Amino acid sequence: MDDNQHDRKLYWRKQRGTKVWKAVRDGQLKYVSEQSPQRTREYLFDLTADVGEQNDLKETHRVDFNRLRESYHHWEKRVRQNRRGKPNTASEQ
Repeated sequence: MDDNQHDRKLYWRKQRGTKVWKAVRDGQLKYVSEQSPQRTREYLFDLTADVGEQNDLKETHRVDFNRLRESYHHWEKRVRQNRRGKPNTASEQ
């Protein structure tokens, strides 16, 4: 695979039942957020070393985790700001 194919970030958001899955991939790193009415779980994975997303790097790679988390939140705010049913910003922390 050509290295140029990883030059852009990929963002997505998907609701499944009462859970909302949010993610951003930047190169080999992937930030994932799983939100349910009871709690939010967040993860950071290195997809080159961990294709099955079993080894959460959130605690050992805080700078990357925070960078991708913030990147996701900025993206979501930007793409959703002009839609009807704007997200409740209090729950979008």
